[in-house]
Amino acid sequence: MKFTIASACAEDKLVKVTWNDGHTSRFYNKWLRYYCCCKTCKPGYKATYVADLTTLPDVLTVAKVVVDKKGEAINVEINGEIIPGHVIQYDSQWLRQHCYCDACLDDLIDKRDVISKNGASVGDLTVREVEYQNLLDDPDRTIFRICEEVILRGCCLVKNVPCEDNKSLEVVRMLAPITETCFGVRFDVDFSNSQHGNNNPTLLPFHMDCTAYEQPAGFFFLHCLRFDETIRGGESKLTDLFDAAETLRKESPEHFKTLSEVPASWDTYSHHLSHPAHLEHQKCHIELDYFDKIVAVNWSPGLVGPLRIKEKDVERFYKARTKFSEIINREENQIVFRLQAGDVIVVNNRRVAHARTKIDNKDGGERHLQGSYANIDDVRSKYMQLAAKLGIDVVQPKIGNRCSF
Repeated sequence: MKFTIASACAEDKLVKVTWNDGHTSRFYNKWLRYYCCCKTCKPGYKATYVADLTTLPDVLTVAKVVVDKKGEAINVEINGEIIPGHVIQYDSQWLRQHCYCDACLDDLIDKRDVISKNGASVGDLTVREVEYQNLLDDPDRTIFRICEEVILRGCCLVKNVPCEDNKSLEVVRMLAPITETCFGVRFDVDFSNSQHGNNNPTLLPFHMDCTAYEQPAGFFFLHCLRFDETIRGGESKLTDLFDAAETLRKESPEHFKTLSEVPASWDTYSHHLSHPAHLEHQKCHIELDYFDKIVAVNWSPGLVGPLRIKEKDVERFYKARTKFSEIINREENQIVFRLQAGDVIVVNNRRVAHARTKIDNKDGGERHLQGSYANIDDVRSKYMQLAAKLGIDVVQPKIGNRCSF
């Protein structure tokens, strides 16, 4: 719908705007000044600081409000302006898209929350597949499809990627720059490499990677180069942590409250690695934003460090953590599959936890995987860029990066 301004008037500290659909917005004068869209304030590129807006008077009053004849633009002049002759300018469409009334904010948050709409409890618990050859034949649409699947459902499987050393890095770079961690640009998972915990034949519980970092790894790529049929077990498992957190909120509100208030600790002391690491970080298992929405979940039993919390919270923390673990491990919300040579599984590490069943390799088979990471915001940026390029109408989605937007 094309929004136009029916009328606008100054009211004390704000400008009241009535729209052609009957909706009313109330924009505070200082808000209007801060985000002015005139060519002086928005010269076409970010990081331009044209005026120190913190020096504006605490209370701004409006001298003049003018709406053009078609209702497609509004100009506002304020008393106390710090740029001589400056006039605040807005396009009506942009202004309506940024209305911050409760109804508009709730609607925007709901539209962007693709995680709740595609969680394990409402999804079909399958991993959608994309052919590697399609990346070569139609790269833009295929990259968009991979990004879309991982953003909406948390994972995607790229099939028939050549089983060559470092080949998966080419796939990663198509989506975003590679994120280097304490395992380097790429890590190997095989029976000869003792540096990575995934090489242990015992089962791996559900976990995220890199929780000892302030910002855990974003998107996780794992390329299966070889997985002999003689090896029994070793199936991959995925589960949606955001879905598990919402289930905890419904079933045990007090436990949910505890895990969103009392922080856990994670650490990695790996001085023996090729990229030595000494990492510690403290954050809650469940992180909420200003709107009380879940925006991050942190879970990695293998990297848990000693709690550093007040004594009064210790007992309730462990009770809550036990309940959350039980929900995470419910079989009805798990995707279980066996990687095949040529598969690259792409996972949103900030939303979906992965695990592996126990490996029985009595017959001496080979299993070789290569893993790497990409920044979560870079992948979403690629998704939005390709949507614009391909003419696909999408709303910038929530992805699990500590923000509803």
